Parts: sequence; C-alpha cells; structure tokens
Amino acid sequence: MTGFRNGRGQALLALFTSERGFPGERDAAHAATALPIDGDSVETAFDDVPPGPFAVAALHDENGNFRMDTNILGMPKEGYGLSRNVRPRFRSPKFEDARLELAPGATRYVSIQLVYP
Repeated sequence: MTGFRNGRGQALLALFTSERGFPGERDAAHAATALPIDGDSVETAFDDVPPGPFAVAALHDENGNFRMDTNILGMPKEGYGLSRNVRPRFRSPKFEDARLELAPGATRYVSIQLVYP
C-alpha cells in the first residue's frame, strides 16, 4: 500500500478468494491484517493462499475503528484501494474489477495506490 496522506490510524488489508463479502466484510476474507503506518507505505505477505482468483482490498483506517467511514451518501471518507488499482465510479467495487489469478506454487506481488475522497 502506498500513498498515505498521514500516519494516523492503521492500514487494513483483506485478501478475498471469491466475491463473498468483497470488499468490506473482513470476516468473509480468506486472510486479513492490520498494520501500523510508518511513512508513506506498508508491506505484508499473505501465506497459504490457494491457487486461483483473488482480490485485495485496502483501507487507511485513520480513526482505528476497523471499518470504512462514509458520509451520509455512502461515499468513503478514508483512503482506500484495490488490487489492479481499479477505481469504479458511481458504484461499489466488485470482485471481478480487482480480480487477479494466482498460479499453483507462484508468488504474486500486488501494489495498491490509495485514493482519498
């Protein structure tokens, strides 16, 4: 994750292997982590990811409440990003928008640039 506007809060990342719960239901993710922010970027690794489709959702949780804060219209108030750095407009992102493939035995590096409202 890169592009933090400040060092407050934490970085949340969730890796999904299906559309179920994507992008905001951390409990439905295959793996999820919370990381302290130190500088402009954070890195982590997800182990034991099965081969096949996956997508990553990232959030700069500035107030540490473990969720995306939104305004009255449901628009994000905190920084977020998705694998493939997709930016759907006028709708919530879908798993297929951010979907990548993991080959058996492979390692994939995913860079996510945060965007802020």
